[in-house]
Amino acid sequence: MNTKFLNYNTYYNLTHQDKEIIEEMATNICKQDRSYFLNNYKIDKNVKLYEMNLNGFGAELAFCRLCDVEFDSSTIEKENHFNKEDAILKNGTTVDVKNTIYPNGKLLVRIGKEEKDIDIYALVIGKFPSFKFAGWASYKDIINPELKKDLGYGPTYCLPQDNLNKILEIS
Repeated sequence: MNTKFLNYNTYYNLTHQDKEIIEEMATNICKQDRSYFLNNYKIDKNVKLYEMNLNGFGAELAFCRLCDVEFDSSTIEKENHFNKEDAILKNGTTVDVKNTIYPNGKLLVRIGKEEKDIDIYALVIGKFPSFKFAGWASYKDIINPELKKDLGYGPTYCLPQDNLNKILEIS
């Protein structure tokens, strides 16, 4: 893509090669000891870890493809994939990609991300292998005590889609 902007409701369907990458990543992560993550960070306890990884990694890859930036497919055991950026845009902006399977889902950022060095959080909606960009919020717009809500899994920062920025400058 040779565009300077990513617009709300832009879709991406993973290619055959993309799907193979994500399936391998999900399998590799599931072979690792994820008990700490499952007990402390996994919000929706009803979703199986493999499915959650397919959707999460798939959303990250879809976002990277839409922005024409590099995707990190490494799954080195003991590396904490959940505490680093998911993408770096061409203009240097660091991005944490959040995924939800719910069409009206909100941008959720778990408590504990306050120390993370991230510029923006992007919401990508969908299930493996189809995703759409639903908007973004800056660190200061989402990491806000007024946005803390308990959705039944403990407090989390929560921003409805209507409050997200709809156009993202990517280069």
